[in-house]
Amino acid sequence: MLIVKRISWCFIALIGVGTLLGGCDNTLSPFAEDAGLYSVYGYLSFSGSNFIRVKDLNTPPTSDSSQSLDATVRLKNLQTGRSETLVDSVVVFDGVYTHNFRMRQPVKLGDTYRLTVERSDGRQAKATATMPGGTLNIEPPRSDTVDCTDEILFNFQNTRKQSSVSLAVAVFWEGGIQWDNRGIIDKSTTLVPANVVFQALPDYELNSIDPEQYCALLDNPELRIAYTQYGPDWPADSVFIDPTSSRIENGLGVFGGLRQDTVSRYVDISRE
Repeated sequence: MLIVKRISWCFIALIGVGTLLGGCDNTLSPFAEDAGLYSVYGYLSFSGSNFIRVKDLNTPPTSDSSQSLDATVRLKNLQTGRSETLVDSVVVFDGVYTHNFRMRQPVKLGDTYRLTVERSDGRQAKATATMPGGTLNIEPPRSDTVDCTDEILFNFQNTRKQSSVSLAVAVFWEGGIQWDNRGIIDKSTTLVPANVVFQALPDYELNSIDPEQYCALLDNPELRIAYTQYGPDWPADSVFIDPTSSRIENGLGVFGGLRQDTVSRYVDISRE
């Protein structure tokens, strides 16, 4: 069996959004009026609370100017027609006020949401996010234990063509967790436990044994598989590098829908 070591990478898009939501660049210069009204950063997810960060692009981010925000933020489900005005939750970073608007209505599979940020003079910034749909089938079932060189099949069915999926697999080794970060994968893909162990563990542990014995190095038989399914209009990676390529109408930033979940499968770790 030929196994080629890959350079692992984590979910670039989520890291980008997390960085943007978690930090605040106080040196950012305001944009001209024709460059947009607001920056919008956030995503809608089926798990946890959904917050959308909004900033005024035409006001310097000083403590005095950022304390209040001239914006009414609304979110509408275009399938059901349900609309709500989001409530501002203010957080202070390094003396600068950041405005995080919380969504209260539940997110629905496959539905599209329109975000509107309106200034008191009636001008608006808009963005749209479509939630991913479809179903995930995994073979073999959870109750089965696979051999180290067997295949585990992941099949994301009935998903939109533009949707993408990223995947990472955790194994338990020497009292800790090691990850094999696979990045964007095909919607129908297979995992071989031996390959996962090969990517996750250091080379010196594997040099003297055959792939069939890789799984015997693990502390327990669980493979913890985390996946993220992105909606069809999820922004391209270029948005995180060049904010001017954003799809926010009359603004800048990132807004999209995704689904995150974790499943487990079990592998034989016996040394026989």
